[in-house]
Amino acid sequence: MSRLRVYRVMIGRWVGMLLGRNTYFHTVQGVGAAFKPGELSGYYSDLTGKTRWQGLIDAQGIILNRDTEGNPVYFPISIIQKGLGHWDSWLFSQRSDGHHLESVLQACRWLLQHQDQDGGWTIWFAQAPRFRGPYSAMAQGEAVSLLLRAYSVKDDPDYLSAAQRALELMLRDVESGGTAHTNADGLVLEEFVMNPLNTILNGWIFALYGLYDAWLVEPSARLEGALNQSLNALIAALPHYDLGWWTYYDSAGNLSSPFYQQLHLAQLRALELTFPERAEAFSAFQRKWKGQYTSRWNRLRAVAAKGLQKLIHPPSAITR
Repeated sequence: MSRLRVYRVMIGRWVGMLLGRNTYFHTVQGVGAAFKPGELSGYYSDLTGKTRWQGLIDAQGIILNRDTEGNPVYFPISIIQKGLGHWDSWLFSQRSDGHHLESVLQACRWLLQHQDQDGGWTIWFAQAPRFRGPYSAMAQGEAVSLLLRAYSVKDDPDYLSAAQRALELMLRDVESGGTAHTNADGLVLEEFVMNPLNTILNGWIFALYGLYDAWLVEPSARLEGALNQSLNALIAALPHYDLGWWTYYDSAGNLSSPFYQQLHLAQLRALELTFPERAEAFSAFQRKWKGQYTSRWNRLRAVAAKGLQKLIHPPSAITR
């Protein structure tokens, strides 16, 4: 695809956001209102805004994104997050709104139908040469979270089996086609397996939620070990995402947009509540990054710097 087309799509999105449009992909995601630490209940992040999709859908009602060229594509993360939003909406209805539950199961049926022999869901743009593999730890982990919630109310063994296979792929080393790797501090989960590796903070945390949910449903020494290793690595990595006045989006030094700065705050708060034995480590950065975000000057500076970064180094693909 041409760089010019990427610029056109990217600038069009910016203009839409300034005019109050295209807000679906940047709906504020605070801590989930139905979230209960230590329970497979409401989701960690508030994804209820994802239920208000107004774009394309297929014959089964599954949402379709558009790639940079405008072609309809299935994007697993969008499908899964919409399902998680419907899950929380169903909980808010006191489990009485059949539409929301059916939307959860609809997304799960899609996951079952499209899970490949390795246990994953391929990401369309991750076929490009700069990616080392087509899978996403974020997609795998969020799928685990959604499938296990559906399993908790439907007791369908296919949901449990799919979640187990998804988790196995997520925890597999990148050298073996998975989305994880081990460094000196512990286990790192890659939202996208890039070459060279570039760890996206929010995607790692979403994947971690899925790992924790799997441990809640089927606790084992192996899962507990993986969970502790990833938490240790994450805590050790947090200083590297701190610019001093703002946060980095990834380990390559790309700045977070204000949306992702807010998301980091909510994710750290959920981790603080979920893992009280590590609460101080997460709350320290949550307080610091919240202070950064509340500065109007920092937000303006971040928007300008992020925009310049994207103009100089535009993304290779944009999902709409």
